[in-house]
Amino acid sequence: MQNLSYILRIVRERPDNLIAVIFVGLLLLLGLVACSAVATKRLHDQNLSVLWLLALYAGTLAYCLAHPGHDLTVLSGTMSLQLFPLGIARGQKGANRFGAEPT
Repeated sequence: MQNLSYILRIVRERPDNLIAVIFVGLLLLLGLVACSAVATKRLHDQNLSVLWLLALYAGTLAYCLAHPGHDLTVLSGTMSLQLFPLGIARGQKGANRFGAEPT
């Protein structure tokens, strides 16, 4: 967790940076929620469960915990590459267990 210790050191040295760190953290959380919502919709278009997305997040989290020195930008890029096929894959034609085909 090299990045986390760096952020904590910045906040300790200049407490006014805490607001910026909280703001950026909230923006990242908002982006994760939005990305998860779109990925869930695409998984449902392909008649797949959201458990596939949870498995991806669990795998990324396990990798982060096993390799604490890696940069978070590399990990987020890896996650983006893993989600990329969802954006280009065709959805299932017709209705599926998640509802009718989007119009």
